[in-house]
Amino acid sequence: MCDSLQQAVNYIKDMQNNIYQLRSQRDNMLKKKSAHDQIGKSKNSKLDNLSNFTVTVNHFPDGVEILIETEFEAKQGFPPSRILRELLQRGFNIVSCVSTRTDEKRSLHRIQLEASNLTFKDLSGLQERLTHVMNCTNGSC
Repeated sequence: MCDSLQQAVNYIKDMQNNIYQLRSQRDNMLKKKSAHDQIGKSKNSKLDNLSNFTVTVNHFPDGVEILIETEFEAKQGFPPSRILRELLQRGFNIVSCVSTRTDEKRSLHRIQLEASNLTFKDLSGLQERLTHVMNCTNGSC
């Protein structure tokens, strides 16, 4: 009983931390988008059309799940190859990668990694690193 309660408490803390991180990412993205709009950055590259995204990393029963939701200003897709390359370089075993277009401007990418002994701290670090990779894809680096 105590173990179940502790797991529930840990899960709630993890979710609260995820919410805090996603809010922070959203606020940062809104600031960047505002600055981007003011500068009038050139859109010569297909990747420059990425205007908004979120990266979420969660444990699931058999491993780790990464969700990347992207929004585009034009009808062009985000190539997940940079994210997959980053994961492979970090030694993760990718079980599946599925990309779905939810509407004309939004896509959802779901990447599942093989079971691992990652801690919450590791997941947070992974989420931050993948967000950085996405920002670099967006031309912000």
